[in-house]
Parts: sequence; structure tokens; C-alpha cells
Amino acid sequence: MRAPTAEPVVDATGGSLVLWINRALEFLWLLTVFLVPLAVLRPEDMVSSTLIAYVEVPKIAVLRTLVSLMAILWLLEWGVRNHFASGLATTGFSNHIQPSSLLTGLSSWLRKQPAHWLSLAVVLFAGSTLLSTLLSTSIDVSLWGEIPGEDGYSAYTVAAYVVLFAMIATHVKTRPQLWRMVGAVVGTGVLAGSYAILQHYDQDFLRVMEPLSGTRVTSTMGNPILAGSVLLMTFSVSLTVASINLSGPVRSLSFWWKFLFWALVLAVQLSGLVLTISRGPLFGTILGVVVFLGMATVFLGWRSVLRWSLWLLFVGVITWGITSLPFDTLNKGGTETASATNIGLSVDGNPDTDGALESDSSVFSNALGRLATVGSSVSGRGGITGRFELWEPSWQLIAHRPWFEFDNLSLDWLRPAIGYGPDLFRYTFLLESPPRPKTLEGARMLPGEAVHAHNYLIHQAVELGFLGMLTSFGLFLAVFIVGGYLLFRMRASDASIYKLILIGLLATIAGRFLEQMVGLNRVADTTVFWALLGIFVALPTVILGGQSVLRPNSFHPVSPASFINVRKVAGALIVTCLVAGLGTLTWFKTINYPIAAAHAATGAEQLREGRLEESLSSLHRAIARAPDVPSHYNRKSAVYAAFGGNNSASPKIGCHGLADRESYEICLAELAYATNLTGSEKRPFNFRARLAFAESALDLSILNGSKELEEQALRFYREARALIPASYPILNQLAFAYIRLGRPEAAVRSLEQSLSITEETMFSVEAFRLLGIAYQELGEPLKALEQFSELVNRTPTESEAFNSRGYIYGVLGQVQRAIEDFDQAIVNDPLNAEAYANRGLAYRALGQPQTAIEDLDMAIQLDSTRQTAFNNRGLAYADLGRYREAVADYDEAIKLEPRNAQTYINRGLAYGNLGLAVRAVEDSQVAVYLEPELANGYAARAMAYTRLYRDEDAEEDVERAVRLGFDRVVLQGIIGQLRQNR
Repeated sequence: MRAPTAEPVVDATGGSLVLWINRALEFLWLLTVFLVPLAVLRPEDMVSSTLIAYVEVPKIAVLRTLVSLMAILWLLEWGVRNHFASGLATTGFSNHIQPSSLLTGLSSWLRKQPAHWLSLAVVLFAGSTLLSTLLSTSIDVSLWGEIPGEDGYSAYTVAAYVVLFAMIATHVKTRPQLWRMVGAVVGTGVLAGSYAILQHYDQDFLRVMEPLSGTRVTSTMGNPILAGSVLLMTFSVSLTVASINLSGPVRSLSFWWKFLFWALVLAVQLSGLVLTISRGPLFGTILGVVVFLGMATVFLGWRSVLRWSLWLLFVGVITWGITSLPFDTLNKGGTETASATNIGLSVDGNPDTDGALESDSSVFSNALGRLATVGSSVSGRGGITGRFELWEPSWQLIAHRPWFEFDNLSLDWLRPAIGYGPDLFRYTFLLESPPRPKTLEGARMLPGEAVHAHNYLIHQAVELGFLGMLTSFGLFLAVFIVGGYLLFRMRASDASIYKLILIGLLATIAGRFLEQMVGLNRVADTTVFWALLGIFVALPTVILGGQSVLRPNSFHPVSPASFINVRKVAGALIVTCLVAGLGTLTWFKTINYPIAAAHAATGAEQLREGRLEESLSSLHRAIARAPDVPSHYNRKSAVYAAFGGNNSASPKIGCHGLADRESYEICLAELAYATNLTGSEKRPFNFRARLAFAESALDLSILNGSKELEEQALRFYREARALIPASYPILNQLAFAYIRLGRPEAAVRSLEQSLSITEETMFSVEAFRLLGIAYQELGEPLKALEQFSELVNRTPTESEAFNSRGYIYGVLGQVQRAIEDFDQAIVNDPLNAEAYANRGLAYRALGQPQTAIEDLDMAIQLDSTRQTAFNNRGLAYADLGRYREAVADYDEAIKLEPRNAQTYINRGLAYGNLGLAVRAVEDSQVAVYLEPELANGYAARAMAYTRLYRDEDAEEDVERAVRLGFDRVVLQGIIGQLRQNR
């Protein structure tokens, strides 16, 4: 028999718990909408792959963590409501999964509430994202992101947006909840706009201005376009709320307080928006205001709209005043630039960077001027400030679906429908990205590296295919159709607040849609957008339903006899497993990344300060936390390189205690090789990771002579080039690798491809320099001279160009012309040690050893590590018969390069002339040991043996020298003279 008080106690406890869960959920979604756009740290606090990791990493971490907490609470709520235990059992789960039942249920659900059509659009969008992820060309990238833990378009991040939408759509049920939600959006806009104003007036106390934004403010978004995108939506929502508050009688004092308060709220946001000078958000805001006023006129009457229009003019006046205050601003007369990487890609995350403010005009005037020039920018070069340069390659990706030549494209026949996969736009865009025009300032004829197509639908078509593009468009279309339908259905009703909110949401989404046709979306603005979609779905329930958060039929009474049963245990177990899984996922795939970025920032600072051991330890911790971020490996490799350049360092990294420097450097190179190999394996389509590994493999192969490593290094250089076919710097790097490995003919082919890109421009200079070196290595000095002459013509003020050509003149025997070029090289750069050394060699060839010594003295003074300078000065001293000074220079040369056989030969000859024949034999024997095929070594030893009266040994060496190419007549003449003189 049931106890009389059992049912109420259980129900009351469950209701109280659900109430607290709902309150916690509301706090979390309000915090998400408020905190994600504003989350930012100082640049030195976080370091990762992107230039603005201090903006991206914390925002993504906040979004994913808070949404994960929401999902956990939602699961707990589901369990408390007894869905697992009885819901499916009482309704018959098998009946629900029948196709006919599904269709009937879906139809009934859609008819029940028109806003459910947007929920269906969201489900279809999520489904297309899931399908594209499962069939992605790189599931790892599509699931977790191009750079995990950073801003992007991965399935994980999209899932966070969808959960946020679902949470708001299903849990916002009362008007106080709605106003708190709207208040969070308005508050976010006020703070973002306020910080943008502070940045404009040079009060960026967090120092978060994006380096590439120039004089355009970025607020806390890291990019002026993204800042404008957020403020576009918050301004439109604020306009809606303000209009509701300004509907009272004009003669009341409270009206004028509200009038002034909301004017300031909107003016702050509009000022921040204007200061971004981003045309897409500005046009979107204008469209949003026009749609709002137009629809309000149709559905609410013209009197209120006239009042709001006059009030908006007042807002515009305040905005003009805020943006024109006579304080120091960011008008510094130019746009800052920053290099993307050492291979010189043109960063294209924001092509709208031509908006540096004019110092003689107000910001307001500049913004209006940029709006007025949109027509010319459409028809002018590049189209809409470079958007066409993004759209045309993107269309090639959509139409032809190219892929990397060293890999096979899976399911190529299905790619038009499903795309490459989420977050693969940056990688694939480089396949079609052409060299930017030489006329585009800062582009340097490099392919643009874009993270987004600057058109939402085009971007989705590349990553998610036509299915993804259609479902993405469906999100906007559902809002417009459902909103229009609801407005027309309610046009005769007196629910003015509901209609005003609905009009405001439609205006906001319309402005957002226009802005997204030329803009990009990232985590800050996308979070606000999905929250607004959730509000749109919840709005009918809030305004018209009048339902409480706790519905009377939300709980199922449970008797003590049935409290413990198999279904309940199973339900509790499922909830527990899901909660544990979400917690684990959040820890490893969200929270670890900002911690790792903080460790990486510490390691970078320690490296700059020369604290190498501590830097290595910090980067090791960063990799342990985030093993799939390739830039952490690159930085760790840089620490190994710093150890190699620091003779006083004694690191505890596995290489300490080695007997000689050569073994120590090989050990460091092996560690760098292993580090970069792991980094490249984590993200195989990341060209920077491949280049870093190729370079470390090349360095190691040169140190240990491994042919296998040589081939591996060249393969990775070629694959990096395949990732960016239009990148001439990578072709130059590949050519340099070929030259270092003694394959100049392959270098020539690579350099010819490089020149086919740069053509007759200043960007071909490096290719001509390397081409000259390659022809020099091929033994074709005339062709080398041609390339270096071209280099001189293009860079007449550069010292190295004249130095290189002078060297070739010397090889060709045109010593006087060589000296003229060395003279000009020194004029261009009086500190060019190599030019002094080469000119000294030329003067010695002219028979002027004393002048040669003067130049070589200068070369050694400028660079005391030049082995050739000491060796050549020793030769000049020997020419003057100053053999002891020659020996001293040879000693220094041998210290710098102890395996140079020719230097031992030179010192042995000097010893012979000093009458130290035994030492001469010793040095010549070392030379023969180092290079057994060097004819000069045997010739020198023959001379030394002759001085010691060891004529039979001398004759044997004469024969060896002759077999290796030494002239018999010349050598026998020298031997004969030595015999006469002994």
C-alpha cells in the first residue's frame, strides 16, 4: 500500500532540483553570451599558432567549457525528470522509430509552433556538418579544428553553438528570462563598444589591438570586422529594447531619463562600430535599421516610428561627438604590417585592411567615405576590397575539388555534395590561391592565406558542400519565413511588444545576413548569433504561452515499491557515463589548450631571455597538454637550435656529457628532427610543420651524411611546395636545399619555376642569387655571371650582389673587374667582411700580397670566425716569405675548421720553408688522411719527404699525386729544385 506522503515528497524534491538546475543553466547561457565576446588576455599571456592566440584561445575555451557545463546540467535534468526510466518505456520506443510515426510526429510538431521550422533547420544544419565530418578528408581536423583549441569551424565548436541554441530555445520560458537574455546581449555590446572607443583614443590598456589592423579598432575581438559584426547585432537588439522602453508618454520625466540612457547605450555601440571602419557591418547595421523602421511602420504605425527616427538622429549626433573628441588617437598615418612566416605568405584573414584613417578627417567622415566608395570597390581592382580574390579561388575549389598531389582525395565523386570537411578551408584554399598582384601593397606577390572566404555561403560550400551551403542558408531563410508568417498572422492583434521584438530579431538577422555576404564569422559574433536564434524559437512560448519554468506535468510520481528498478539503474548509469564523458572531453579538448598556450608563452619569454633549460621545460609542458598543436613543436625545436648556438650552455636534455662539439651538435639536430617530425605528423596538411621538419631533416643529414635523411628532407620540401603551389619562397627554399646537398641541376629547375611566378619583378631577387650559386656549383661561371649581373641591376644598392659577381669575375680571371665589384660592395656596406676577404684574395692574385694582407686584416677584424680569411692571409704572408706569421694564421684557421685538408697542406709547406720538415710531413699526412683522393696532399708530402732525404717515399707520393691529376712536370721540377737546395 502506498504511503500517504510518498508522492508529494518525491515530486517536491525533484521539482526543487530541476528549479535549481534551470537557474544554473540560465546563469551559464547568460555568462556565455556575455563572456565569450569579451574574453581576452594580454598578448604575452598566451602563445599558439595564430598571431592573436591571446584572443582566440580564451574565447573558445570559455565557449566550450560553459556549454559543456550546460550539457551536463541538461543531462542531470533529463535524469531527474525520469526520461530514462519511464519516458520511453511508457510510450513504446519501438513505435517512435517507425518511419510513419516519425513523419506524423514531425508534422504535428511543426504545425504546433511555426518557430519549430527554425529548429528543424538547425537539425538539418547539424546533420550536414556531422555528415561532412564523418566523410572528411581529415576527420581529425574536421572534428577538433585546424589548430585544436583555437577559433575555427570544427564540428566540436559547431556542436557547442547548437547546444547553446537548444538550451536557450527549450529553457527560456518566462519574460524575466527573456529580458535577462536580451540584457546580456545589450551589456556585451556596451562593453565591447566602450573598449573600442578606448582603443581609438590610445587607451588600449590590455594591448589587444591586432597587429595587422592598423588604425582600425578591434575591441576584444582581435579583428575590426569581427568587432563590427558583434556590434551590428548588439546594436540592433539594443535598438529594439530601447524602442520598447520609449513607447511611454513624452511628458513624463521617466521618459526623458530613458531617452538619454538608451541614446548613450546605442551611441557607445554605434561609435565602436564606426571606429572599426568595416563596411560589411556598417551596411548590415543600416539595413537592420531600415528593416526595423520599415516593418515597425507597417505593423505598429508611423507615429512611434517617427519618434524613434528622431531619437536615432540624436544617437547619430552623440556618435559623431564621441568619435571626434580632440584627444590623442590611433591616427598615426599608416597601417602596421607584420610578416606571416619566414616563407612570406600574405595573411588574408582580413582583406579589408585598406582603411587607415586620414589624419585630416574625422573617423565619422572616413566611415561615411568608405561607405560611399563601395561602388568603385566593386568595379575596381580586386573587387569589394579584395573579396573577389577570395571568391574566385573558392569557386575553383567548389567546382573542381583539387587536392594535394602527394595524397589521394577520398570520395572525390561525393565532394561537391559534402565538401572537404569542416575547418579545411585554409588548407585547400592554398591550392588555388594565386600570387597577389605586385600592385597590392604588402602582398609581395605571395598567395593569400585565408581562414574564410569572406562570404558565409561560399565558405560553407567549400567545407560542407552544397548540402552544407543549403542548410546554412536555411537558418536565415527559416527566420525570415517564420518571422514574416507570424507577423502577418498577428498584424491585427494588440501584442505590440511581441511584434516589436520579432521585428527587431528579423532586422538583426537581416543585417547579419548582408554582413556575412562579405564578412567572416568567428566565435565571438557566432555565439551571439546562435543565442539570438535560440531567442527567436523561444519567443512564442515566452510572450504567448505564459508557461512557468516548472510545468505541472513535468514529473512522474514514483512509489517506493518501484523506486529501485532496472530501468532507473540503467538510466542513472547512462547519465553518469555521459556526464563523465563530457567532463573528460572538456578537460582534454578544451581546458588543456589555454593552459598549454600559457606554458608556451612562458617558454617563448624564457627563450628570449636566454633561459634555455627553463624554456625547454615550459614547452615540454605545453606539448604534454596540447600534443596536436604544431607550433609548440616548432618553438621547442627553436630552443634546440639556441642550444647549438650557445657554446656556454650545458643543457640536461640528453646531449650533455658528450665528448666533442660535433657529437653534441648532431645530438641536438636529432632532437630537433624528432620534435619536428612529431609536429608534422599531428597536422600533415600544415605547410609550416612540414617546412620545419624538412629543415631539421636537412640539417641532420648534412651533419651525419645520411642519404636517407637527404631524400626525406627533399620529399618534405616538395610536399610543402605542393601544399602551396603558387609560393615562390618555398620554391627558393627547395632550391637552396638542393644546393646544400650538392644537386645544383635540380636547384636550377626549382628556381626557374620560382621565376615563372615572380617574372620581371623585384621579388625575383632571391631566385637570381640562388641561380647564380647553382650555376657556379655546376661549373658554368658565364651563366653564373649572367645571373649575378641581373642581381646587380635589380639591387644596385645591395652589397652582396656586387660581392657575388666580383667572385665570379675572379673565377673567370678578370681580376681587375672583380676588384671593382668588391670596391662597390664595400661602398654599399663598409662592414661586409666577405667583400674585404674576397678583395684581399684578388689583390694576392694580382701579385700584391701586402695590399691583400690589409684587406684580410679588415675581414678578420669584422668577423674573426672566417676560416678562409685566416687561411688566405697565411698564403699572403707566405708569398712575402713571412712563414712564421703564415703558420700562426694557419693555426687559427685549423682551430675554426679542423677537418680542412688544404689548410694542413698550406701549413706543412710553410713548415718546410722554415726547415721543419718533420712537422711538414705530419701536416701532409693529416691532409692525406682527411682527403685520400686529394692530389695536393701527396704532392706536399713528397716535398716534405724530399727535405728529409726520403727519396723513395717521395717518388711513391709523386706517382700517387700524378695519378690523381697533379702535373708530373711541375711536381718533378719542384722536387728537383728541393734536392739541389738540401
